[in-house]
Order: sequence, then C-alpha cells, then structure tokens
Amino acid sequence: MSSRHSKIASKALGLRNKMLLLIFMLLFSAEAGFNTQCCDDLKPCEDINHCTSGHQIPAKKTTEDCEGLCGLECYKKTTDDDDPLLCTWKSDTASPEAQYTLHYCAQGKHCLSFDAGTSTYCCIKRIDLRMRLNMTFWVQARATNTNITSRNITVNLTKAVKPDPPKDLKMNKSSGNLHLSWKKAAKEIEGSLNEIHIRRLNDSHWHNVTCETASGKETPEQCSVQVDSQPAYKLQIRTILKKHTELWGFWSEWSKIVFVPAEIQEPPQLQFVLRKLESSGTRSLNLKWTAPHNAMDSLGKMKYILTISMLPKECRTPLKLKINTTEHTMNIFNAGYRVSLVAFNKVGQSPKQTVFISPDHTEVCRANLTMVIDRIRQEQHCKKICVQCQDVLETQPSGSCGTYTGNKRHIMKEIFGNMKNLTRYRITVHCLKKLKTRTYEVYLTEGTPKSGPRNISVQATHNSVLVTWHPIPIDACQGFLLKYRLYYSAGNERNQTQVAEVDGEMTEYEIKNLSSNTVYKLEIAGTTAQGEGVRSTRHFQTLHRVVGSILQWTIAAISVCTLSLTGVLAIKRIKKVLLSAIPSPECSSAMNFPAQAPIPLQALKCEEEDEVKVLVVLERSAGPPPAEDTALTRAEESGDSDHTDSSSESGSLAGFESNFNPHYKTQVLTHPELEGDDSHDEAHL
Repeated sequence: MSSRHSKIASKALGLRNKMLLLIFMLLFSAEAGFNTQCCDDLKPCEDINHCTSGHQIPAKKTTEDCEGLCGLECYKKTTDDDDPLLCTWKSDTASPEAQYTLHYCAQGKHCLSFDAGTSTYCCIKRIDLRMRLNMTFWVQARATNTNITSRNITVNLTKAVKPDPPKDLKMNKSSGNLHLSWKKAAKEIEGSLNEIHIRRLNDSHWHNVTCETASGKETPEQCSVQVDSQPAYKLQIRTILKKHTELWGFWSEWSKIVFVPAEIQEPPQLQFVLRKLESSGTRSLNLKWTAPHNAMDSLGKMKYILTISMLPKECRTPLKLKINTTEHTMNIFNAGYRVSLVAFNKVGQSPKQTVFISPDHTEVCRANLTMVIDRIRQEQHCKKICVQCQDVLETQPSGSCGTYTGNKRHIMKEIFGNMKNLTRYRITVHCLKKLKTRTYEVYLTEGTPKSGPRNISVQATHNSVLVTWHPIPIDACQGFLLKYRLYYSAGNERNQTQVAEVDGEMTEYEIKNLSSNTVYKLEIAGTTAQGEGVRSTRHFQTLHRVVGSILQWTIAAISVCTLSLTGVLAIKRIKKVLLSAIPSPECSSAMNFPAQAPIPLQALKCEEEDEVKVLVVLERSAGPPPAEDTALTRAEESGDSDHTDSSSESGSLAGFESNFNPHYKTQVLTHPELEGDDSHDEAHL
C-alpha cells in the first residue's frame, strides 16, 4: 500500500472515531436526560431588544391570551447549519424570580433539558441539536408553589430561520431614486425578500414596497425605491431569507424607523479672505461658507468636505477635511491653490463649489538659469523642495516644463531639461519644511525681439511731440526687455537721425526741440541682452508757429471786445436804475388835463414795473392858500398814496376832485414822466 493510501485511511479512521464519540455522547445525554446550561457565548437578549425596541408597525395580535407561558419561538439567524438555535418566550407569571427550563425531544425520544435561569430565552449550541429531525420544544416555569408548562411547538431546524432586521442602512438618493444597502449576516450566502414601509415626513399613511436581493457571499443586500427628490421620508424594513425561489423561515422583526432626508441640490456658497504674505513666507487663509439655500429640516444634519490642493498637485498631497462648522482658517504657501467644498447628508452630497487662489508673485526675481540653480542649491535648511516650472503665458499652473519634488541636487536634470529656447518661464521653488517660496523668471536662452511696439500714437505741437506705445508682447520679446530706442529724423535732412533711449518698463517719451511745420520719421525698437530687435515706424508732422499766434491774438481780441460791451451795458443799466432823472413840476405835463375823452386803460403802457410814488403839484393862486391846501399837504406827509386810508381820501381831497377830470387818477398814475425812483420824489418835495 502506498503512503498516499495509508494517509487517506488514517484520516477516515480518525473521522469515524470522532463520529462514534459524538453519537455516544448524544445517546448518553438523551437517555440520561440531564440538564445543561444555555450557551452564553452569544447575547441574544441584546439582539432581541434591538429588534423590538423603538417605533415600529404593530404586529398582528393573536387570539391567544398570554397566561403563564406563551409565544415560544425557536429559530436560527442564518441558513448555516452550524449556527446555534435561539428559543424565546413570554412569561406572565406573578413571581419575578421564576426559574425556566427549556425541554426538547427529537421525534419523541432523545430529550434534553436546558436551564435558562430567570431569562426568557435560551441559546442551544449546534452540538446539542438533531438537524435532520423534527424537534418538539416546550418551556417549564417553577416558582414558589407554582409550576407552569407552555404549549409544545414542533420545529424543522433546517428551515427554522429568522434573520435579524437590516442594520446600519446606507442610503443614496439621486433624481428621486432611493438606493438602500446593508451588510449580510455573518456566514449568510442566501438572498432575501424585503418589505419596506415608507411615508413622507408629514404624512401618516404608509406605503408598502417589496424588493429582492441576490445570493452570494460577497454580494451586499441592495434595494431601490422610487421617491420624490425634495421631500423627506421615514421608512422601516424587514426581511425573510430566500433559498432559490422558496422562502426560507420566518419574517424578521421590523427595523427601527429611519429618517431619509431630501437631496441637496445647491452647492454651499464659498468665500475666502486672504491675508498678505508674512515674513515667514505664509499667508493666512480664512474660508467661510453658507449652507445651501434649500437647507431646511428636510435636509437633516449636514456636514462638509473641504479639499485644499496645492498647485501643482505633485508638490503636496491634497488636504481633505470633514467639518461640522461653516468656517475654517489655515496657513498656506504663496503658491496657487484649488479649494473645493461640498455639503453632504445621509443620502448624498451637493454639487461641488470650487475657488482658485492665485499665487503671490510680489517678489519675482529675473535672473539667468545658472543663478537660479545656485540659489536653490545654496538654500540652507531646505533639503526637500518642490519646484514648479511653467510658461508665464499660461493662466493656470499646469507644470508645462515639469514639477519636481525631492532632493535639490537632481533638479537640473528633472526640470530644466524640458525647457525650450526663447521662452520665458516662471520657476517657483517651495521649501516644504520651512514653508518658504521663491519665484524666478528665466530664459534658457535669449534672443532679440521679433517685433516692435504696437499702437504708436503721437501728440505734436510746433516744437515737440509726445509719443506713446503699447509694450512688446512677452511671446515676441524672446528675452528680458532692457530698453526702448527711439530714432527720429526730418524727412528733408539726411544723416541727421537722432536717438533717444528709455527704460524697458516705460511706454511714453516726449521729444523736444523740433522744427515747426516739419514731417518727421519715427522708429521704435526694443532691446534685450542679445541686442536690438525689429523696429516699428511712424510718421508725424509738427504744427505751424504763425497759425498758432494769429489764433491766440484773435481769441484775445474777441475776449476784450466781449468784456467791453458787457461792461458798457452793465453801467447803463446801473445808471438807469440808481440815477434816474428827477421830473420838474413846472415843466411836467402831468398836471395838464385835456378836456377830451379820457385815454383808455388798454392804451397806456408801463415802462417800468417798479413801485412808484405819485407826487401831485397844484398851482397856487394869488392870495392866502385855502384851507384845502393845508389838508392836502398833511395828506401827502402822512405816507404813501397807495396806503392812504379811504376815509381821508374822501374827506380832504373832496374839493379838488370836483374841479378835475374824473379820470385824472388814471392819467397821473400811468403818465411816463411821473415814473421814477421814490428817493428823487421825496428830495424834490
């Protein structure tokens, strides 16, 4: 016999001996009928309390009244044959110190008993069970002067499976599709049929939905329910195992009612405040954000995921934070950063809000490549660096010529080997330990500008011109621009070209001491360390000097004439108002009252609208003045005729009115010779 066959025979003999020993122990224990303790390695009491606690849909009540002992159930939690059996019951005994014993018999024989103590459950290990046989169970309660026995139940242990309800539900809600998932029980490989009760947050009516899950050890339990995206819901779920197409065992208890929030459809509004660069090489970044606009009770408790990425991302691993508040402050380099923020709840997350923080290039050093390399290598206390190289014309950091992180001795090969000639690069060196950053602008090799300045404009006088222009674009410089050269000469003068130079940062220059009414040729070119580039040309003409003098004298003469005329008119007006002529009583025609019909009021015109005092002068006859003269004089001295009392007028002047024309008042008031200033009338009087 070969060694292989001998090994197989020895294993078979050992297995047979174990089986015989197991059968002997079962038969001995069944015949003896001794009591054993319930297994205590599991804690089914906690599981039961978890399954039955909380709010749940009430189960159907049985007609059986629980008097004494009732509700005995025996089941496994999975379909695994090695799982223990759990038996539970209800007790209505008056004594809280009652002792319980669980009995079972396999097909009327091989009976066993288990002491449960004061507990209302008992866990039986697989070694004490007969899986292939129908088994009958009952419970006995013993108390002082009391001995109660429950009804018997017969169980097929192969199908007696009652799983735990789903725990730790994970939810995802998108466009009204609610996706639920949970883990299978340990050792379970079968699928299940699930019943879901769901209702809206403020609704009392439950809806019933069922779904099935697939079999497989690594396959998670998953269900999908179609709901509305905005409202919040509440749901609970129970399950029953399914083997092939057959339901296997009993329904689980209902799970706890869980809250299903609404979807977050708007991103949080992110703002930031960036402080100035400090001497330490860092900037303080303060981030604040507001919750989404639809942040109501239906969204539930929200948290935020804040991701801060240094640009380029190769320099540092992005920092990802879960935050419960709406504010965060941190120190950053003077490099560029990308900050993104999302809000999330139990069912999903909001759209992402992203902001870019520009790098701080306040101190940009223009140097040649050799100088930059020497500075990097001589930097002390900075062994690990991150070097970013990019074309200055790129708006976002992209690492156009590479990004290197590591020892600074290998920077030449890793970075500068990818640079191109005649292209300006910005090199940013980050010292990762000291949080310092330096920025350089370099060329691998320089050339001369391939174009001149653009949009040249001139403002000429008779002897000078102000020249302005737009700078040469960076892509046309091909090197650092040092100066601008301006060449100008008159069109009729040969070999008389003059040259002026200005700094490369300037974009204007005034040329003086030019000839009037002369055409000039102007050329401007930029220069780099490699020499002068292409020139831009412009022609202009200075103004004529005489034309300018005549124009100035003409404007001056017109101004003098205008001022003179204005002064004369003003003097006349003042004289007329303040120094008007005093009328003479003897020569005035004011007292000549014609006998013809009175002049209509419509034909009379007023030259002045000023208030006029009327002076009436009467010729005296020989002899002593009548009494009426004295009265008239008193009436005139009493004040303005316009304010004379009506009784005085009818009394003192009654004798004179009888000798005058009835319309003398109108004639006197509107007569042009009587109009004038009140002051002159009073002086004459």
